[in-house]
Amino acid sequence: MASQRKNPTYNAWNNARHRCLNKLHRNYPGYGGRGITFYDGWKDNYTAFLEHVGERPGPEYSLERLGNDRGYEPGNVTWATRSEQQKNKRTTWSNQRNPIYENITIGGITKHADEWADFIGVKRCTFRARIRYGIQGEALITEGRAPRRTFKHKQEFRLERSDKPRIIYPQRAITWNGETHNATEWSRIVGLPRDLIAERRRKGWDAEAILTTPRGSKRPR
Repeated sequence: MASQRKNPTYNAWNNARHRCLNKLHRNYPGYGGRGITFYDGWKDNYTAFLEHVGERPGPEYSLERLGNDRGYEPGNVTWATRSEQQKNKRTTWSNQRNPIYENITIGGITKHADEWADFIGVKRCTFRARIRYGIQGEALITEGRAPRRTFKHKQEFRLERSDKPRIIYPQRAITWNGETHNATEWSRIVGLPRDLIAERRRKGWDAEAILTTPRGSKRPR
């Protein structure tokens, strides 16, 4: 087998075998350690493995198990690119954690949400957002960007989530010397911090004391 050590297909077979069978291998905990097996007929028979999976198609390919919880066995091993492997992992994870993204049927064709996103060329997060907003059917693949939540939507959401929704009052105006402004505007006029003006107002100071008392001074009596 020494002549095979530079063969990428042989190395893939050998590495997969060690991941499953060699307890000293650094990746054993994620493979053999969690029950991933290596087919008995391939353990010591590289030729049998090669006849089943064939030579590696190119440098961007590596071994892929179609069923993530099954071992390296006939019918469960193929060659796949890194992106194909990642999609398989993400789809499996998404199906388990997010059932609303499963079995999206459009025009009689059923795919996972991520597969539809890749198929029509939009970001996966965009396609998922359409589903969350209740868009269905062909509208899922013809809609533009997911709708943004307006201030009205946020207010309605707040009312739905709380029996006593928070009420945000407008800034109270302060009238002095015939001029009426809010705390922010008075801050620019008199040169005092807005927060200080607002705090004095909350404490019940009169308008003249609020606006004419120097910073750091006590309330005049």
